[in-house]
Amino acid sequence: MNVVIDPDAREWTDLILDSGLSVSGTNLLLGRGARVLSGGLAAEEAPPATYESPDLVLMTRADLTMDQPTATSTGLPDESVDLVVIRSAYEGISELADVFTEAARVLRPGAGVFIADYNPWAVARTTPQTYPHRYLTMMFPEVEAQLKARHPNAVDISIAAVRTGFRDIDGWDVEDFVNHFEDYGDHQEWVAQGGWRGFDLLDADQQAALVAAVPAAMRQVAPNDLIRESEPWTVARGHKG
Repeated sequence: MNVVIDPDAREWTDLILDSGLSVSGTNLLLGRGARVLSGGLAAEEAPPATYESPDLVLMTRADLTMDQPTATSTGLPDESVDLVVIRSAYEGISELADVFTEAARVLRPGAGVFIADYNPWAVARTTPQTYPHRYLTMMFPEVEAQLKARHPNAVDISIAAVRTGFRDIDGWDVEDFVNHFEDYGDHQEWVAQGGWRGFDLLDADQQAALVAAVPAAMRQVAPNDLIRESEPWTVARGHKG
């Protein structure tokens, strides 16, 4: 069985399973001319997940086992997987190529690949009114640079996919809703708990200074005490040529 991504059908949601990312505007077809799935990947027609982690999902109907898999070394046989879902399973362009190479190796000919990655480049092009955490990256430009280095842009993703042997790459942007805050203190706590993905890139002193400064910063961004945090994601799909 091959898994083929239909470039025209865009009504299916939650392709990334329990990863927390709800990707609207996607559709998956199992086999050429097969029915469109109307539910999640737990639907009867979908291949079960052979392996599932926050950053990588491998799906196949074959009875395969894996020993301490990683995104660059799954341990699966060649051409044994029906679908690979890659969710930021790399840090930077060099690892991106390695992950795609492994995905191409284990996928059957014609099988599908689905890629989703946080897009810091889109955040940098907007204002804190669109993405409140944009204010935090403005406070720490070095963090913004590290996030851009860790999450390749859409062009880099497409180029790496094509070079690895994937075909009919179709990509677009989606919004992942994170949380809605009605109190500056709640938002401050979210930041302090690592809700903003740049938080872990700061040292302890920087983290403390940031947490202390967040309420005042958000009063400038959202003076009505209502803060909606979301993230832009780049989504791409294709199939093994």
